[in-house]
Amino acid sequence: MSDHIDAVRSALLASVSLGDDQTRTLAEAIAHTSEPGLRQVTLSLYNQLAGDLSSQLPDAEVVVQMVDGEPKLVAEPKSSGFTPSAQAEMDDDPVRTTVRLPTYLKNDVEAAAKSAGISINTWIVDAIRSALHRSKLGTPPQNPSPFSSGSMSGWYS
Repeated sequence: MSDHIDAVRSALLASVSLGDDQTRTLAEAIAHTSEPGLRQVTLSLYNQLAGDLSSQLPDAEVVVQMVDGEPKLVAEPKSSGFTPSAQAEMDDDPVRTTVRLPTYLKNDVEAAAKSAGISINTWIVDAIRSALHRSKLGTPPQNPSPFSSGSMSGWYS
């Protein structure tokens, strides 16, 4: 995704390269401030592509995974949707927890949820469930969060 955003930025700056200093400064400011929006649109396109591909695959679902801040399309086997943990979910009362996210990640989550037509909470629960499922299959996340120190802090209610 970063390569595509850099290409858009370069194209914008190249288009004003013949302008005066004020025009180039303005273009640089626009290019810099438009990055979050470009990331959101790009992630939305990845999610749309994943949905389109999933609809064409009878036994797999294509999902977007973020690896080092970059989206990656991954095909996962479709499940029946009902597992023992799904039954436990129906029996359990939801628990509220607080998660602190970097702004860019929050924006990407919001975009992904909107693109999928679901709430942010549902999207996060699905992402956690998917990560736990992959972990149980012996495929742990490839890259831990750069924001994690390995220790836990915060509060639980």
